Amino acid sequence: MVSAITGALVRSGLKDCKDIDAFDMRVTEAAHNVIEGDKTFKGVWNETWTFKVCGQMIDVGMTFIPDANGGGTTFTTRYRLELTAEHVKAANAGVGEGELAMIIEEAVQWARNPT
Repeated sequence: MVSAITGALVRSGLKDCKDIDAFDMRVTEAAHNVIEGDKTFKGVWNETWTFKVCGQMIDVGMTFIPDANGGGTTFTTRYRLELTAEHVKAANAGVGEGELAMIIEEAVQWARNPT
């Protein structure tokens, strides 16, 4: 919930607002499978949470990813994903295509075997 509220504050431009209420939550994309490389995430779904931030209605996209073992669900705001992508783009603006391919390959290998 904290990441959703933070996303709403950032999107509203009212970072000092203390009057924040959850207004609405709705499913925007039913459970479906997401395939990334050789990994399948089953039952992923998306919601939009609407917050009232100092009188402004602000939508925050949420993505829910069920645990592969059925033990829980991870969620993140689409704002966090977009912010991360923008940060990566800015940080690598001067990196050549070959070097960027090596960085991506290293990250993929780490993600598959982080130990």
